[in-house]
Amino acid sequence: MENENGNFGIRIVEKPTFLDIEIKMNVLFGMKQKKKEIKNMMKCLKI
Repeated sequence: MENENGNFGIRIVEKPTFLDIEIKMNVLFGMKQKKKEIKNMMKCLKI
């Protein structure tokens, strides 16, 4: 059964504020950057 906040696994009592959304976006962006860094490191190690 899906819960109100779209089955995020985390129970949010109040609606997510803009700040919460911004933090989530920053976390996702940070993860993308980390993946790029890791890929670049792997390239360097292969050479």
